Amino acid sequence: MIEIIKKVCFKCNIIKPLDNYYKHKAMADGHLNKCKVCAKLDVKKRADILYACPKELEKERIRSREKYHRLNYKEKCKKWKKNKPWTKSQTYKNLSRKYKTPKGYELHHWNYNMLDEVIIMNRREHRKLHQLIELDLKRLVFKVKSDGKYIESKLEHCFFIKQSGFSYVEKELAHTLK
Repeated sequence: MIEIIKKVCFKCNIIKPLDNYYKHKAMADGHLNKCKVCAKLDVKKRADILYACPKELEKERIRSREKYHRLNYKEKCKKWKKNKPWTKSQTYKNLSRKYKTPKGYELHHWNYNMLDEVIIMNRREHRKLHQLIELDLKRLVFKVKSDGKYIESKLEHCFFIKQSGFSYVEKELAHTLK
């Protein structure tokens, strides 16, 4: 019989199973003393503070650039791009110009078989959306990470975006955001 070990979070003082805590080698039981929910809230609070203050934001940018060079992301990016042949396509390269993407927004491809079919999203929400979905490189469509279900149509994709708490901009309204 498997024993489920529980632990008290020092932030919220709630007893939770060990799988609700991030692993941390330096801790006695191998897990943080703060639950995942509290850890995520702390990260969000810190990010909000950093993005609010221009001085702190600049420090964060410098730290990110240093990390980029230290971890050699330039070479890693080259390897990632080898798996994405569509990035060399002229259709792909000219989409931002074609749709006049406003500052702070990005184009999200719901299907890489149809490069012209895009959804315009806020940059931060777009990044968060990609934490929930992954691209199937054989079919060139996205699937939900949690259940492995493919998102087959643009309508399904838009519904998933809304259901996940994110928003997108209709192409016709994009020019008004500038």
